[in-house]
Amino acid sequence: MEQFLRKILLFFSLPLVCFLILEWQMRVYPNSYTEKMENFQSVKADISCLILGNSHAYYGLNPSFFPDKTYNLANLSQSIDIDRLLLEHDIAKMPKLKRIILPISTFSMNFRIEDSEESWRKYDYLYYAGFEQAELNIPKYELRAKSMVLGKGISSCMKIMLKILKGEDLRYCSNLGWANNYQGSNISSIVANSEKTAKRHNSFEYSFEANKVILEGIISKCEERGIELVLVNLPVSKPYYTFTDQEKWVKVVAELSDQAAENSHVRYINWIQKEGFGIEFFHDPDHLNHEGAEKVSKLLDHYLKQ
Repeated sequence: MEQFLRKILLFFSLPLVCFLILEWQMRVYPNSYTEKMENFQSVKADISCLILGNSHAYYGLNPSFFPDKTYNLANLSQSIDIDRLLLEHDIAKMPKLKRIILPISTFSMNFRIEDSEESWRKYDYLYYAGFEQAELNIPKYELRAKSMVLGKGISSCMKIMLKILKGEDLRYCSNLGWANNYQGSNISSIVANSEKTAKRHNSFEYSFEANKVILEGIISKCEERGIELVLVNLPVSKPYYTFTDQEKWVKVVAELSDQAAENSHVRYINWIQKEGFGIEFFHDPDHLNHEGAEKVSKLLDHYLKQ
């Protein structure tokens, strides 16, 4: 009987030990979120221009090509409700902030991270950005809020752990917050995957009106602080754009145009199919590569000086 109990104890203890090791690694191993937030906290008092938004901004706008003190606080699947929270948390601690650049994608007004297949990413803002559970609509006693492994998902954490074991550097961003791991362009892959990527984005059905209210809140906050808000549609590849839901896209353009017309501190720039951005400037169907990011960043900086 005693031997049987020992086997039972061993059977349950091994998975527990593995879980605890995985949890520990998720908490201590540096990654893009820790790098981005730590760097932001150290420079935010001196920032004059802040970039928000999703992965299109994260990969597409390189602060190195903006002469003003600029920081990229965009991130993967970062919806505009998260942009608003980031702004509300730190805007009072950025006395020199004069401009916010907020790229709006074709799907931004119909997307919220909480309701997407990547909803697990909201726990990153709990762990690394210091958000409260209530701000992220996470129940007070939810177990996933207490464990990174449960919050991010065991499968995702195991993939991360494999990279750690290989000695990979998971800090895929510069000291100014720009994602620096999208190099090169695979044209055949872009063409082959454009329809699938666009249709996935077209499928987002979160309330346009709810996101409009959030956007208006950001606009009002900027007005209170005397901050210029630049709403911009960054370039996407032509194959991707071909499959974009044009009905939704026209609605986005109309909304952003109206906001710029009604608010003197808001500028709107539609570069979704800007001339000069051939497929060689993209890493995948809807993300700019290093060359594309450099080009659009320089163009945007020049445009904003006019």
